[in-house]
Amino acid sequence: MMQSEKLMIFILVLSMFRALNVYGSMDTLPVTEMGRRHYELAKQTELESIVLLENKEHILPLDKAVQSKIAVFGNGSFVPTNGSSGSGTVPGAFTYNLYKGLRKIGVAYDETVYNHYKENISVTYDWGVSVKVNHNWDTSDKEKWGEARFSNSGWNRESPIADPELGLEGQMVASAADFSSDKTAVVYITRGVGTEEMDRFDQPSDWYLNPSEYTLLKQVTRAFDQVIVILNTSGSMDLSWMDFDWLANDPDYNEGGSLTPAFAKACANKVKGLILSYGSGSYHGVVMAELLYGEADFSGKLADSMTKTYGQQPTKDNFHYVTYADRGLNDKDFNALNGKDDPIYLYQESIYTGYRYFDTFAADDVLYPFGYGLSYNTFAFKDYKVEADEAENTIRVSATIANVSDEKGLPAGKEVMEVYVSAPEGALEQPYQKLVAYAKTGKLAPGAAETVAVTIPVADLASYHEKKAAYVLEAGDYLIRVGNSSRNTHIAGMITVNDEIVAGQLSNKLTLNGADPTGKADNKAVYDSIRFSTKAKRPADPAVYGYQNPNDRKEIEEARASALLIDENFVAFTDNSGNNTSFAAGRAPDDYVATLTAVKKGEISRADFVAQMTKDELVNFLSGGYGARNSEQYYSDDPALQINHLTSKDAEKGWIGGAGSSRNIRRLGIPSLTYADGSAGIFISASTAKQLGIDPNPGFARAAGMACTWNPELQYQWGKAIGEEMRAINVDIWLAPSINLHRNPLNGRNTEYYSEDPVLSGKIAAYVAKGVAENGVSVCLKHFAGNDQEWYRRGLHTPASEARGENKDAANTIVSERALREVTLKPFEIAVKSGQVMCVMSAFNKINGKYCAASDELLTGILRGEWHYEGFVVTDWGDFDEIPHAADEMRAGNDMIMSGYHTRYKIPDQIYQNVVKSYSGQPHTVSLDQLRRNAAHVLNTILFSRNAFTEDNDYNLEKHLSHKLEIMTTQLPAAIVGMDYAKIKVNPIVVAGSEGATRYTFSIGAGGDPLPAALSLHGNGSITGMPAPEDLGKYKLLVQVEDDRGNVATKPLELEVANQKEKVKDQENDETTKAAQLPVDRGLMLDPPDNSELKATIGKAFSRRITASGGTVESFSYTLSPNSDALPQGLIFQDGLISGKPEPGTAGVYSIVVRASEIGGSFRSSEAGYRLVVSE
Repeated sequence: MMQSEKLMIFILVLSMFRALNVYGSMDTLPVTEMGRRHYELAKQTELESIVLLENKEHILPLDKAVQSKIAVFGNGSFVPTNGSSGSGTVPGAFTYNLYKGLRKIGVAYDETVYNHYKENISVTYDWGVSVKVNHNWDTSDKEKWGEARFSNSGWNRESPIADPELGLEGQMVASAADFSSDKTAVVYITRGVGTEEMDRFDQPSDWYLNPSEYTLLKQVTRAFDQVIVILNTSGSMDLSWMDFDWLANDPDYNEGGSLTPAFAKACANKVKGLILSYGSGSYHGVVMAELLYGEADFSGKLADSMTKTYGQQPTKDNFHYVTYADRGLNDKDFNALNGKDDPIYLYQESIYTGYRYFDTFAADDVLYPFGYGLSYNTFAFKDYKVEADEAENTIRVSATIANVSDEKGLPAGKEVMEVYVSAPEGALEQPYQKLVAYAKTGKLAPGAAETVAVTIPVADLASYHEKKAAYVLEAGDYLIRVGNSSRNTHIAGMITVNDEIVAGQLSNKLTLNGADPTGKADNKAVYDSIRFSTKAKRPADPAVYGYQNPNDRKEIEEARASALLIDENFVAFTDNSGNNTSFAAGRAPDDYVATLTAVKKGEISRADFVAQMTKDELVNFLSGGYGARNSEQYYSDDPALQINHLTSKDAEKGWIGGAGSSRNIRRLGIPSLTYADGSAGIFISASTAKQLGIDPNPGFARAAGMACTWNPELQYQWGKAIGEEMRAINVDIWLAPSINLHRNPLNGRNTEYYSEDPVLSGKIAAYVAKGVAENGVSVCLKHFAGNDQEWYRRGLHTPASEARGENKDAANTIVSERALREVTLKPFEIAVKSGQVMCVMSAFNKINGKYCAASDELLTGILRGEWHYEGFVVTDWGDFDEIPHAADEMRAGNDMIMSGYHTRYKIPDQIYQNVVKSYSGQPHTVSLDQLRRNAAHVLNTILFSRNAFTEDNDYNLEKHLSHKLEIMTTQLPAAIVGMDYAKIKVNPIVVAGSEGATRYTFSIGAGGDPLPAALSLHGNGSITGMPAPEDLGKYKLLVQVEDDRGNVATKPLELEVANQKEKVKDQENDETTKAAQLPVDRGLMLDPPDNSELKATIGKAFSRRITASGGTVESFSYTLSPNSDALPQGLIFQDGLISGKPEPGTAGVYSIVVRASEIGGSFRSSEAGYRLVVSE
């Protein structure tokens, strides 16, 4: 396999990272200045990500003088979870556990319990951190213990469950209680659950506790007087265990009559502290110890609403594998591929996601509200101000936050100001409130205060009106709420709108009714009949519906007295209803070749530059990358020459990135882009760090934990640190942040996503993107859009599922246009508009009947036309199962196929064979100009990358392999008398070694034959003209190239001018074999096309001919590829014809691969694969 031209430091696939001394001591790190900053930042992100949920009787902070010795239990105390698997796994160089943290602050723990964990828990690092617990529990009863579930899709992934807790003898627990200073214990409940491709389940060892955890809690609450439980988990879980009612089913509950219902209450009362930590970064144990003992204060706030039970979740009936049939929907009306059993993601909750649902409909179902988190300190808000700025079209909300704690010895703390708006309900329904902004104080010691302010565009208060296709502020009163959680706010001010204001005019896109290919179904009416709605359920007065703040009525009247009157002058109206997103094709230079450096220096436009790219180069550049199947692509008129041509010496120097890289085009000086995966950061291994003289990177808080920091500056600094690490190891694109929503707590990738709230998610992504971009590299927002669960997101289509007739379409997200814009798309919109984003990853799923990856409304109309995005769009990795046609993706504005491959066909072929001169509505086709448009989008990101170009706009030779100027073309195809040579030699002469040059020019050098009189070599390397009979013969040319730095290279090339018939006759006997040995070219087209199905019946005559077209000659040879299955008995293959009668016993499915090769001409060849189905 050819390697990237990029001088890329070796990065293992993220899922397979082997961490450096994970869970051990790394006291020698860091050693560099960058490392010191990043390690300190990692500790701070961990500190601010942890949320204190309960602190009964002020059990915390613990006092070293009183609790100098403590007992610690639970597998997670020894091996805290780093999060989920897949792209959620970036463990960092090490992870401190709580025992290490306690040692650091001088607190003793029970060594017997510690050694018990140490001797019975082992850790390996294959496909992420793997923990083995010698627990000795019988877990065969799956109803009690749960079981791992598999997606059974093309990439069959396992959703893991928690290991049983290591069993503890009663005497060991009792001894630990005696050891503890005042019978204080810490218990870890750990969940490293969820993964790519598969969601979690409401079962034991996942959402629910398992028997070993119940036993542990019972043992500890029996033996200790006060217990602190730490939820170290990759996502939310059941909290009903906290009332200890489950003890009623315990086998020894009434043993000897000593246990009574009072015992359950007593156990519950002993759990005095509850702490939430979403995964663990490197400093987890150190930070946790400091927090427990008051050396630091909690400042984390929930980014989700937490319920006691799963049954209280609004999306519980529309999660996992739900079908059209399950919900009584007509699959044909929603453009289902297979039928009623295709999967759907029905967004029945509409605009009421997370706290917006609970505050509006089910206030009592919330155990811990969105934005909630306790602190050791007490903070008071005062001096609220809401001010309007007509010139800036904004409102400014401020408050003074004071630390009013009177307890001595408390550490300084931080508080969060959360700003919500309650909009009036007119024609549009509204949730009780929506978050619009947030800010966090610095450290405030008791007695200190800080005034915090946020600026909010007035347009951010608008709602989307589907009938008007516009964002509007309806007439009425807008309440501005300020507080430290969604359930603890004060009405800081009121904004009054007398007449409706149109803030932004758009056009309807991705509508429900647009899902029906016939255009007849009223899907909108069907959806409206089942979606959550406030109509007839409450009056419009925001003081009396849903969650009822007892002070609302009084505060509303007070705010009305000083309400700010807003009209259209306070809104910067935008009209994006008909933005032109077309691409104006340029004109390639005729007398020279321009490199990408010339674009960077302003010497040529991007449009003119991409006009130089040939069909071969465009398809190669945009269809995959290194690490993908079919990564070796060849020039169609020079089939021995790879488009990404490197020498073996280059291959020794270059490495493939952890998530692959795009292909370079050396002829034009286009470097590759390298991707790195991991929602919590990228990974720098110990060997890489040693090679570069830097530190292995620390593990930062998981993404879900980062959201709990509610700290814009910290989130920006985290992005900045990631960007520095990317520059250090030559990565251009970080495949994060993932900003789908926590629509359901069982989403398999919630640890990678930030929050249930679209605004919080979008703002975090924007802050992170800005930090990354400061280093001249970029994030990649994913997954665009509606990928809020994993199971069947790309459906199911494998040979096995096809044989069983069980294929499934990619899941269809069914959602109103308003909910789509205000909720699903909102995080992406915020990040694109206010962050510096140069890459967006499309999602596998559908939205309202249209594949996201092939939706021009989504990828071009909304992303570019409305949001003015300037980067490129890339597909998700590994195009397994049911995805759209690659040509449709390209045409829609999905600019590049990511590294990876499809299991059933070759993506480059699918594009190449369907390129048309101009697009006129044909399905599965794409024009050359559309490919050039896509290439221009990708090049915009490459031009942005400081790994590709320096701040002085020079090609970054330090980051890329460089070579001497060299002509790489291996042969010139024969010219045919009377035939336009430009149709034979479709690519110009190819050069390598142009790195750093801005242009180079070709000529015929002295010392060789001149060209035939009818042919011309242009300065850009193309040869044109139509040979005449008098030009017959062979010409030994000396081709010369010179770049603008004075470098010169020459190469002898032979050109033959022949008659077509004579050429075929001379070569057909011996060159058929020669052509069959050449690499497969993408230039020819076979009929039937690739991936067609051929059907035969046992005992019946069968005949099907395979034919080729599109070559430079009219004669072809046909062979079965070595990759082909043998034909069933009774059938033969000869000269492209499969014929005969299948014999009995041959029923089955055969994979037949046919190769067609030119006889003469440029010896081009191509393959097509067929499914031959033989039935009884």
